[in-house]
Amino acid sequence: MARRRLSPVELLEQTLERVRRLDPELHAFVHLAEAEARAAAEAAEARRRAGQARPLEGLPVALKDLFDAEGQPTTAGSAVRAGRVAARDAEAVRRLREAGAVLVGKVSTHEFAFGVTTDSPFHGPTRNPWEPGHTPGGSSGGSAAAVAARIVPVALGTDTAGSIRIPAAACGVAGFKPTFGRIGRSGVVPLSWSQDHVGLLARSLEDVALFLELLEGPDPGDPAARAAAPAPPGSYRAAVARGSARPDLRGLRLALPAGWLEDRVDPVVAERFRSLCRRAEAAGAELVEVAFPPAPLLALLNRVITLAEAGAYHAPFLARSARLYSADVRARLELGQLIPARDYLLAQRLRGEMVRWAQEAMRDLDALLTPTLPLRLPRIGQRLWFPGGRPEPVPDGLIRLTAGFCYLGFPAASLFAGTDPGGLPLALQVVGHPSQDGRLLEVAEALRRQVLPST
Repeated sequence: MARRRLSPVELLEQTLERVRRLDPELHAFVHLAEAEARAAAEAAEARRRAGQARPLEGLPVALKDLFDAEGQPTTAGSAVRAGRVAARDAEAVRRLREAGAVLVGKVSTHEFAFGVTTDSPFHGPTRNPWEPGHTPGGSSGGSAAAVAARIVPVALGTDTAGSIRIPAAACGVAGFKPTFGRIGRSGVVPLSWSQDHVGLLARSLEDVALFLELLEGPDPGDPAARAAAPAPPGSYRAAVARGSARPDLRGLRLALPAGWLEDRVDPVVAERFRSLCRRAEAAGAELVEVAFPPAPLLALLNRVITLAEAGAYHAPFLARSARLYSADVRARLELGQLIPARDYLLAQRLRGEMVRWAQEAMRDLDALLTPTLPLRLPRIGQRLWFPGGRPEPVPDGLIRLTAGFCYLGFPAASLFAGTDPGGLPLALQVVGHPSQDGRLLEVAEALRRQVLPST
């Protein structure tokens, strides 16, 4: 567009044509804002002709159906909110508009973001662009599917237990959950207000860096982001450029959490992760096994808090409209009504101890590595998988390696790591130190260039 080889209007029409052609099978979009998007694209084209282009001028973007956009429905994937139209923009959406993005529409989420398969009885299941019989992950499954299908280059998502990184892994794209509070959440339907993160799904970390620079900063409506200080302009893109320019990985020290790979991890996933670690060492990185908080413990603490906070938020809606919830989400919310206050408070009090433990484990190390998912991609409707011959619910497996980093508030990325023997995506999770999102982007991009296959 900057070279005037493509106009914002042409790009939008290509985007809409791709939605019409692909979405009847993918079922990623739940609302298409065609008239509004066309008006925005025409205005973007005029600004580009006048030499007044803003950073995202004319770029199509999709929003997870938790983000308010003035005049558009925000259903959160639920019949409970059918017909609910937003009166104003969420803070992240306001910043996107201010930067010149063209908002194409809303994409699917698991109901109220309380699940990891994006299979909603209200909108129907979203399908994986790699293989439509398989889940795209969730709860930001529509965001990941729209990016993986090359409908939009970037989509907003949220992450409370892995809801950006899980679908990014399932759909073979980049997913980035920043440090807790870095992007404001006002105008976003909550799940667990002390663990919800706004983040990004994109085709590259360079795109993630650009959007992060534009979205981060204080949000008067979000106490967690009220005093958030943005990084210097261009610093995240500069970090990605440094990672890209590295000739090797010498000087990088990377943590491997002891015991995580031995606890219910598919052999194919484990072997791919080990091979990536060997490649990182061959490129000069030093890998250090560390005593990190156990993944099941972190996932349990995350779950207690999520159940209690989601149960509290939904209590009045359950009292009036319980029959409108899907069975799986209703069961979780009703369970949340039964969490004792002492258990919730203990999980919150332990957070400080877990953060200190994790920070000590990662002290003097640049990042921590794990697989994003311990299992290979499940099929839509699959309820169980069988690690070591024993059954485990698919949702429990999908969040086991991701949930803890929402509880801790650490930034984390998921990167495409090739495919399994069936041709479905595998992924690497790279975790950084809190408030060092730029350093995480630099390390992740270096690993992507030196260690990981390209999509």
